[in-house]
Amino acid sequence: MADYRQIYAEDGSLEICWEDVFRAREKLQLPYMGNKKKFLWAFPPRLKAHGIEFDTILDAFCGSGAVTYMFKALGARVLANDFLTHAHLATIAFVENQTTRLSDEDKEFLLEHQNPGASKFIRRGYLAEDFRKEAGFSEEGLQFGFLTFKEALQFDNFRANVDDRFDIEVGQVRARSNLLPELQKFIDGNIPPEDHKRIKWATALANFNQMFLKFFSPGRDNYGGRAGARIDYRLKHAKSKGNWRYNADYSTEVNLRFAMDDWWKTLVRAQLPGRCRVSCMDIIALLQATSGFDCVYFDPPYGGAKKSTSDYAEHYRFCEAYVHGCEIEELPHIRTGAARFGSDQATYEKNFELMLESSVDIPIWLFSYNDRSWSGIEAIAEKIKRFKPRVDIDHLADHRYRCSKGANASDFRKEFLIVAR
Repeated sequence: MADYRQIYAEDGSLEICWEDVFRAREKLQLPYMGNKKKFLWAFPPRLKAHGIEFDTILDAFCGSGAVTYMFKALGARVLANDFLTHAHLATIAFVENQTTRLSDEDKEFLLEHQNPGASKFIRRGYLAEDFRKEAGFSEEGLQFGFLTFKEALQFDNFRANVDDRFDIEVGQVRARSNLLPELQKFIDGNIPPEDHKRIKWATALANFNQMFLKFFSPGRDNYGGRAGARIDYRLKHAKSKGNWRYNADYSTEVNLRFAMDDWWKTLVRAQLPGRCRVSCMDIIALLQATSGFDCVYFDPPYGGAKKSTSDYAEHYRFCEAYVHGCEIEELPHIRTGAARFGSDQATYEKNFELMLESSVDIPIWLFSYNDRSWSGIEAIAEKIKRFKPRVDIDHLADHRYRCSKGANASDFRKEFLIVAR
């Protein structure tokens, strides 16, 4: 089992070096709904208090990769999974990645090469109305108008350059991430060499999406809860004024080169003791196809009264569409994955129980939920007790997510860790 003595001083506090590790993770922007980076500190002491130890763990819904990073920092071998391609790319770039960095030549090519093969996917679907007329595009195919023409042109060009520079495309990356024999070898302790081409491709797009979520989604005036603000709101937002990252000729039009200067990030300097591998499969299919985990951590969409709180595919529509070069309605993994935990409560509950049935051979289960989830925390614990006899509920923290409006105390949510074995 992982030696937890390596992260605790004699008085039980975290060693200074490990505080630095968690601080490094917080420096990443990770503007991702539901991420746990601000209270990662709460997990290790609670795991120790419950006597939880593991060598291998499955992070079933890794999302931003924040908790995956913490498990790797604890010395574990972590298989991180998310059915959304853009989320799995972020975890490849910032957690799986051991040594791979983009070179200056890579960055120059991605930002400056004028690619004759660039598609017009972003220009056709995401230009604001006034700029569509200027560029000669019809309204047909318009999805969400939140980009100027120059921004959309840069986006299309950058996306084509990523494929050309690293000679790999999205279908190949997903296929390499989901090779079941390789995933099982990793679980069993056979660590494969780094796939530098796959990691560089993921790092380029993960950093681009981080930049997009930072600069193109200021405030909360976006499209029905989706990432990406209306252009009239974004261009007037206080966060955009006087920012050197923007072009001078249109005061708040993002200059991609300047914006990306802040976003060529990895965490390879951390040199964490654990290892990570990332997949992007339907979680139930993955559970049924693999074995040998000591522990599994479930942090599914929390569900609840509003469908938008569970539908991450819809909320991050642009990020997923940008990676794939098509709208999410055309993607089979979206139709399968979003239907499991991004739908009505009855469907959510049915898939929750199927997920637990598929995990019965894993000795330790960990769950994250809060006090506004799809069911009450005690009711969720009762469902888990059908499969594991011992279930403990631990109050981790009170936290207000960015998706919450206002700053009243009532907006803070109680975050729980459920431990079952």
